[in-house]
Amino acid sequence: MDISEADEPGTCLCGHFPIIEICTIANRVTGARAEVGNRCVKRFLGVRSDLIFTAIKRIRKDITKSLNADAIAFFNERGLFTGWEYVFLQDTMGKRQLPPAQIAKRRALNEKILSAVGKRGFQGPD
Repeated sequence: MDISEADEPGTCLCGHFPIIEICTIANRVTGARAEVGNRCVKRFLGVRSDLIFTAIKRIRKDITKSLNADAIAFFNERGLFTGWEYVFLQDTMGKRQLPPAQIAKRRALNEKILSAVGKRGFQGPD
């Protein structure tokens, strides 16, 4: 599954319009791809993409904020983080007061995430 945010509203396979938060799903057998909204991806795959998009909105609004567990796991599974970065994000997830060095690292990781999501159809590094 890939996630992206559309510049223009789209239509889900179910017919729901508008969708801005796009989840692209692929059939592993046929390779066919389809773009669906949060509700359909949750219904078909059980993935809480709404929580991932909530975290993206939060860090876009304040780059020093923490991701939630679902977003950390999603981006880690796609190879965006090193092992150390993954542990760092998990360890600092619930902390509001961080030392300056940790705030700088969190900011850098959040910028990395926003850059990846800004590319339509983020899957992770190849």
